[in-house]
Amino acid sequence: MEWWHIALVGTMVTVVGSLVGIGIWIGSGNTDRKAFREFMAEVRADIKAILNRLPSDTIGGQSPLALTAKGKRVSLQLNVKAWANQLAPSLVDSIKDKKPYDIQEFCFDYVRGNLGLTDKMESQIKDCAYQEGTDREGVLDVLAIQLRDVLIETNK
Repeated sequence: MEWWHIALVGTMVTVVGSLVGIGIWIGSGNTDRKAFREFMAEVRADIKAILNRLPSDTIGGQSPLALTAKGKRVSLQLNVKAWANQLAPSLVDSIKDKKPYDIQEFCFDYVRGNLGLTDKMESQIKDCAYQEGTDREGVLDVLAIQLRDVLIETNK
């Protein structure tokens, strides 16, 4: 075998080895990016869960939860007390014999999930949120607190 055959085979082995190495390196980079994307999705979900647990600017964090000045304005603007008084009789059986904390949890769950807002109510809530500089959830918190107060009073 001549020297140039040996050099050619050596060059080919080097090129093939380099291509394999580059392929492995690219593959590991893609794996790292996928793992990073999954990690960021988990972090994002955790942050949303934490933010959902924080009280809004319409309710105070003291115990028991109460409306802030902004929450009171929202309540007056939407006439939430009358709404709660109207709705409460249909929910009395659902909270019978519950403690105040459990009633509060029931009210937040009800307002966030079972409320069944009409388009008109949804529009009023969003308009109020805009005017008061809060978000939709902040307005729903006002509904939950007012409903809780009426149900606790009814449950005595």
